[in-house]
Amino acid sequence: MAKKIIWTAKAKNDLFDILNYWINRNKSKTFSKKLNNLINEQLNLILTFPHIGRKTDVENVSIKVIRK
Repeated sequence: MAKKIIWTAKAKNDLFDILNYWINRNKSKTFSKKLNNLINEQLNLILTFPHIGRKTDVENVSIKVIRK
């Protein structure tokens, strides 16, 4: 069975806000593009190795730290 990552509306909005914050702060899209690519790489890693993240108290929810 293929795994998939399910994004809540809040998570999508938060990611959008984070990327826009860096665009506005740096007056450039360069860092936001790099950050978005890094996030997507980690999401693909999670899809490949679904147990790689740290478990939470919420059923079927894990945390994956990308960087410090």
